[in-house]
Amino acid sequence: MISCPNCNLKPDYLPKDKEVSYCSGCKHYIYNQLENKDVLFSHDHVGDYQYKTRQKQFKKVFDFILSKDLNYNFLEIGAGFGGYINYANNKGFNCTAIDIDDYYKNQYEESGIKFIKADANELDINIDSNVVILSHIVEHLEKPKKLLNYLINQNVDYLIIEVPSTHGMIFKLSKLFLNLNIFFIWNRLWQKNSNSPHLHYFSDESMYEMSNDCRFKIETTIGSRFATLRGSFQRTLTTENLITSLISVIVIQILELLNHLTKCPENKIYILRNLNKK
Repeated sequence: MISCPNCNLKPDYLPKDKEVSYCSGCKHYIYNQLENKDVLFSHDHVGDYQYKTRQKQFKKVFDFILSKDLNYNFLEIGAGFGGYINYANNKGFNCTAIDIDDYYKNQYEESGIKFIKADANELDINIDSNVVILSHIVEHLEKPKKLLNYLINQNVDYLIIEVPSTHGMIFKLSKLFLNLNIFFIWNRLWQKNSNSPHLHYFSDESMYEMSNDCRFKIETTIGSRFATLRGSFQRTLTTENLITSLISVIVIQILELLNHLTKCPENKIYILRNLNKK
């Protein structure tokens, strides 16, 4: 039995699903049965189709951050294609991207963004950026608190963390009808077919527990819409056949519509402030 990565309590196994642990202490879900950890990260996961459709979301985040009157230097860890960091760079800020894969290195450097190849699980570099972005990265880490503790010791001012949320409609419906078995059947299919499977599923409670324990305070949250019609199709088509991709897109769009109507975003952005700084 693993311990909860957020509060160190012994998690409760979900009934009939030994692959997933649930911590009733901080309401965190942990996927235990990933066979191939090499697939945790991939440059295929997100592309420019996602960047183009998320401009309003980026603006909300940056409007909040830019109200803090700092000398801004931005760093995105696990940047991949780099939605947030490209947005910051286009606004004229000093930007750095870190990723385990150097697939986009030339593209970053041509845009004037400094690139560092490094593993987010084992960072050992001096960070001079005061705003750090972790967009859909901490759910892939074996020990997400290790990264946050590293960043607090680097004296960053703010963290922008975006993750899939347990407050989305697929979680709510699954929990209501079948004690989350539907979700984790979906999850197993996603782990099998996705280029970037998830190890963690955060609730507001578990994100608060993790951030607070690492001396960060959640300043605000923003719902985010990660899956779009074109984006969903292109992403699933990389690992599935045409029919399966179309079915996946239809399911994703139905869930997105339900999330929108019920104001339950499938993903959430948490903006965290360093409590060690005044």
